[in-house]
Amino acid sequence: CPSCPFLYAIDFPITLLDLCFMAFVRPLFPFEVTLIAKSVSCCTFLSGPITCEDMKQALRRTAQEHPYLRMVIRYTSPRDESGSLSAHYYERGPDIPLEQQVCDLGHDEWKDRLMKWACEPRDHAASLVYVLLLSDVEKQRHQLYIVCNHAGMDAPGLFVFVDSLLCHVCQVMDAREANKALPIVSSRSFLDLLSRYDPQLEDTMHPPPPMPPSFMPPPLPMPEGSPVLVKKNYVGDGSEPRTRAIWSRMDLDTTSALIRECKRREVTVQAAVCVAAMLSYAAVYKNVHPLPQTIINQVPINMRAQVHPPADTCDILCGSSILWWHQHVKLEDSVWQIVDDAYRHIQSERASGNALGFWARVALGKFNKLRPFTIMSSSLGINPLKSNYQRITVEGFHFMGAAYDNPSGAISWPLTHVYTTLGRIGTCFSYSPCMFTEERAQKFAIGQQTILEYLASASEDAAGSAMIDRLVGTGET
Repeated sequence: CPSCPFLYAIDFPITLLDLCFMAFVRPLFPFEVTLIAKSVSCCTFLSGPITCEDMKQALRRTAQEHPYLRMVIRYTSPRDESGSLSAHYYERGPDIPLEQQVCDLGHDEWKDRLMKWACEPRDHAASLVYVLLLSDVEKQRHQLYIVCNHAGMDAPGLFVFVDSLLCHVCQVMDAREANKALPIVSSRSFLDLLSRYDPQLEDTMHPPPPMPPSFMPPPLPMPEGSPVLVKKNYVGDGSEPRTRAIWSRMDLDTTSALIRECKRREVTVQAAVCVAAMLSYAAVYKNVHPLPQTIINQVPINMRAQVHPPADTCDILCGSSILWWHQHVKLEDSVWQIVDDAYRHIQSERASGNALGFWARVALGKFNKLRPFTIMSSSLGINPLKSNYQRITVEGFHFMGAAYDNPSGAISWPLTHVYTTLGRIGTCFSYSPCMFTEERAQKFAIGQQTILEYLASASEDAAGSAMIDRLVGTGET
């Protein structure tokens, strides 16, 4: 492959069919291997005269453009004594599995469909991407479900995928109606961000942050009798997905107000999201872990601009690393004071290069230096999805991060994702039933939304202190 700086040895059985298609092979790096069991998924609501054949051709052309969509994963050795796996990407043809159903599209049925679609076990030796198109042909309305393996794609990469796919759908529709040939698609490179830095150097320069002497624990499954009531070894009846989610969306005015207020106070939306997650978690467990508490935040960070040379935002890849810090939260703090504190921590961690240090520790196998955390939240930025693609209209979009076939829930951390699509901030709180009861999850999601809406309201800090006391203090949530 011309884009590869060097060739990799192939140490797994290859069939004749593989050789016909294979143009690229490289091993997964340890950081990517840790993400194989996780998925990034979405549901996009569309209207327009889209046919299954249009979508099939557009998927093929999108895969011709973006190499990740042509990759599959094959394990090259079983787990060793440390529990690590060895796996390779290798390139197959550009056909992506597409399932279509013609049906009536219910108002809220998409939520259960997306949760099941995101969690269903997949054969990643056949494809890293699976697509479901539900269509109401008479009304020309559609729901497009996509699930991708997280090992080679993060949420910003998924956003690029959907945007590119809809552009190709329009090209296919135009060519079909005009009876013209489609233009040739040029392939981008399958970028490897982790090869753009020296892990030994980064680990030396950026040691892991110090651990606080004590901190508010995460909602992990606990032994019987623990005051943190979760379902240990949750099994269920097999009918529900192992990762569940709760979605919400702000209206256009509230979204604009939150962004405007964050800019006025010289903080980021990511800092506001972190605080909403921290305070909501504290509210859910206030009877077990009352404030004040030291809360450890873990935040995924987009590394596309952090490596040299920087990656193009139009490339599909997994460019996420982790920022980590601990923050002391007290009842007497105002909400904006906590946001400002979170912002300063995020800026300090970015400047210190600790996201590269996290990658380095994983790459070097120093898992004992990875730090535990209380809560995880992620601001994904702006989704490039447009409202109109010629004859296709985008009516809505929802994202979900999940885990494939997660029987114990142990690999499905409670996680908040926030993203802006079509001018509106959307939130997805995903969790495992073994860590959060449904009642607690609903309280958490409502608390997050309440805090974000408060931050958008430009209320005085005194009102924020009263809200913290009401949510996290001695009063009922």
